[in-house]
Amino acid sequence: MGDDLRNFAQFDIAERAAFYLGKGFHCSQTVLHVVQDLLGEEDEAAVRMMGGFGGGIGGMGSVCGAIIGGVAALGLNRGKGTVEGKEDPSLFPLCAELYHRFGTEIETSHFCGDITGTDFTKPEEVKAYMNSPEKISRCIRLVGKTAALVKDMLSREDAKSSSAGVKSSSR
Repeated sequence: MGDDLRNFAQFDIAERAAFYLGKGFHCSQTVLHVVQDLLGEEDEAAVRMMGGFGGGIGGMGSVCGAIIGGVAALGLNRGKGTVEGKEDPSLFPLCAELYHRFGTEIETSHFCGDITGTDFTKPEEVKAYMNSPEKISRCIRLVGKTAALVKDMLSREDAKSSSAGVKSSSR
């Protein structure tokens, strides 16, 4: 998987993010979808599961869905999935790194409400958001950058594991 991830160049990440957002997926779902595409994986249930995180967890303006989708993608790649499986020790540090870097390299806030200026519990604000090319473009940009960051982080960790002769994850 690592080599495929490092050499993946079949699509532009920002274009793919725009595609999924344009098809009605939330930011959390879009980041997970794009990273799954990069990994050559497909888990429809995982993407569906992310639906409730839209608008900062059920529209409450909390943690940006792009961060949540990135953490989910890291968990799918590094987390424990069976009774016999083991969680990769890099999972928590990678999640913390993503959270930190999102707030310093991608956006100034971690919160959807701050980023979008929208209260997704109010239909009139959702309508205004959906009719705002600037707000939509901002979310497309940050979703694409977050997916690319997750890809780069996983590539880096795979390279470390390869050079150390360690297998990535035994889920």
